[in-house]
Amino acid sequence: MLKKALLGVLLLAVLAGSSLATFYGLRYWKSPTPVTPQFDGQAFFMSSGQLNESNVQGNNDQLQIVLHHVPDPASGQNYYAWLLSDTNQNPSTANLLGALSVKHGEVQFQYYGTPQHANLIAITSRLLITEEKANSTPVRPTSDRSRWLSYAELPQGTAGQGMQQPRALDCLRALLYEEQSLNTLSIHGGLNIQLIKNTAKILEWIYSARENSDPFFRHRQLVRTLDYLDGATMVQLDVPGMPLTIQQVPLIERMPNQTQASYLDLIDAQLAHLLAAPGVTPAKRALALQVKQALSGNIQSLFVLVREAAKTLVAMPEDLLLQPAAQALLDNMVALSNAIFVGHLDPATNELQPGIVQIFYDVQRLASYDLQPLSS
Repeated sequence: MLKKALLGVLLLAVLAGSSLATFYGLRYWKSPTPVTPQFDGQAFFMSSGQLNESNVQGNNDQLQIVLHHVPDPASGQNYYAWLLSDTNQNPSTANLLGALSVKHGEVQFQYYGTPQHANLIAITSRLLITEEKANSTPVRPTSDRSRWLSYAELPQGTAGQGMQQPRALDCLRALLYEEQSLNTLSIHGGLNIQLIKNTAKILEWIYSARENSDPFFRHRQLVRTLDYLDGATMVQLDVPGMPLTIQQVPLIERMPNQTQASYLDLIDAQLAHLLAAPGVTPAKRALALQVKQALSGNIQSLFVLVREAAKTLVAMPEDLLLQPAAQALLDNMVALSNAIFVGHLDPATNELQPGIVQIFYDVQRLASYDLQPLSS
């Protein structure tokens, strides 16, 4: 099982004072007023994994809520979590997730989704926690805002008048629910899951090609790899005479301004729109920029190296695919694809470069809810 090394050193600085200063410090020191820790937490979407290729079911169909320093509800009351529809939807809808149990100031709650495993990002964009009567299940959240414990929303403000700028919420839905150009090709689930699924396929095929001693099998796996990298309309440039393939969207761009944009370019465009949209917190902007730079820099460069190696091997006669030179190229492709998928340590900077797995989770975090107490 692939594991990423945990890097970092914690430096502890200890300050020493003179004995006189210590004496006066102790003599005049007063116990500070106890400070009650502030309630905080996060909620983030998860996937059950019960995916359906023909629709968006099973993707981002669950929600986990983690809260800290939560005061106990009043006697006879419970906390309830709700997912609400977009701010501009009329009439609005409220989906009860369930009652939150507080144990020693902590809440660990998981909503397992609808029976249909609907994508929750598609149908909701706000999270509300209320305090309601415990002896009956509420149908709608209370309108008494003094009984609202916390409220958060995915940013959905619009740009200035006359500007056709997507909302941050639109970008998040393209990444995690449905992207319009993919939908027209009957590719569902959003850009993020398609990127990790297709990258995993390439990793699988390259590994299997290296481990198999059948030259014809190796050739087929390498052609499949180029198919996913180039896409159906461009793979013919790397494998002339090859019949049309099923992979309609390439992972990377084969040439500038090609007809079908690549997954990396589509994700880059959504992240650029998100960075320009109003309402995105500084922390989420920094995360989006980090992902954008990783994909357009390190990941793009590694994918290009994999493609060049695959092109070289595919052009070889089958009998040469078992020779040491071909084996060395396959070994290098395995190392490159592994670095793409799980990340690698940059020897020049001694810093960990994120792979697609880390990028996948970082994109998921862009749609998380940061929960704080509401001002009274």
